[in-house]
Amino acid sequence: MQEVRHRQATICSHVYAFTFKLNWRLLCFSQEKMSANQQEKDLSAKGDLKDELNKKIKEQKVVVDELCNLKKNRRVYVQQPNSNIFFLADKAETLSTCRKTLDNMKKEFQDL
Repeated sequence: MQEVRHRQATICSHVYAFTFKLNWRLLCFSQEKMSANQQEKDLSAKGDLKDELNKKIKEQKVVVDELCNLKKNRRVYVQQPNSNIFFLADKAETLSTCRKTLDNMKKEFQDL
């Protein structure tokens, strides 16, 4: 009788050990899969960020070109953030500000 109990206990311990190993492997596999999915999401988000920043850089280049090609007697107006109000601005100052913004965007794009 004791021998049967001993066999049952041994079988149970082997089953528990096997179940534990199987669960551990499944857990490790799911974590690896989750980390791979997270890496894919991070790369996708980084690509989206690069695309958007590239689009903004192109827009800023157009602004700088337009300001460079303005006639001397033309006026420049700057829009206030989050409003439809425009104020008269100095052309040279606006151009330098736009160039600095463009340079900063290019540096940020290279850092990505």
